[in-house]
Amino acid sequence: MQELNLEESTEFQKNKAKLLAARSNYELAKSNAYSDLKIGPMYEFAKADSQKDHAFGLSLTFDIPIFNTNDGMKAKGLAEVKTVSYTHLRAHET
Repeated sequence: MQELNLEESTEFQKNKAKLLAARSNYELAKSNAYSDLKIGPMYEFAKADSQKDHAFGLSLTFDIPIFNTNDGMKAKGLAEVKTVSYTHLRAHET
């Protein structure tokens, strides 16, 4: 009699892939909670009467996520991970 290996079943592999995708989506949602950091050169020119001023420097800009920290997408991603994990475990308990 041939023994069935659970990890070789297509259903197991499908559920495992769904779980990995759900975890990846959750990690992406967590990373989107942080704003993009932008660093670049800066140049300013000012002219007053006969005087010309040149200023060179470094520019650093980013958003401060006080109200929008992507909590909704993080919660959705975590719920998806939990749902897929539960489904994956229930399908292979028997």
